Amino acid sequence: MPQLTNEEYLKKISNDYILTILVSRRVNELARGSRPLIETKLTNPIEIAFEELRLGKIEAKADEGPPTL
Repeated sequence: MPQLTNEEYLKKISNDYILTILVSRRVNELARGSRPLIETKLTNPIEIAFEELRLGKIEAKADEGPPTL
């Protein structure tokens, strides 16, 4: 896995909270059996999620409205 700093990931996702949520959701998907969106020999879901983010395969999207109860 490339050694990127938090600042390099924050260039893609400007908010560290959103970055954390995005990566953790993708890690959970991978841990539950989702296939990686990239060709990789990596096996660690955390490393795969960060590599997918680095390559632009995952991104955060703004909510379309306020949350409903």
